[in-house]
Amino acid sequence: MENQQMPELQTPQTAGKTIWIIVAAVIGAAVIAALIWWQFAQAPEAPIPPAAAPEVEAPAPPPAPPAVAPEEDTTTSIQQDLETVDLGDLEQEFKQIDADAGEL
Repeated sequence: MENQQMPELQTPQTAGKTIWIIVAAVIGAAVIAALIWWQFAQAPEAPIPPAAAPEVEAPAPPPAPPAVAPEEDTTTSIQQDLETVDLGDLEQEFKQIDADAGEL
């Protein structure tokens, strides 16, 4: 058999050093993050520019419509228009639908 090397087990001394290295790295990262945050917090805010356009008064509202309805909007003219609409023979159409429904 070939000479196989066993992996070295960590001794208490090397394990303690590893923990201190990890702790130091975490503390260092926290310090760097705090410094970056502090730099951004100290940066001056951009001033808000004043409104460039002068205030303009709102235009006057449009005049009110006339109180009298035009002649084509009267009740009698609308009724006449409704009477001229050709709806066809609705009874005949419903009979056809009833016949089709009866076949189902």
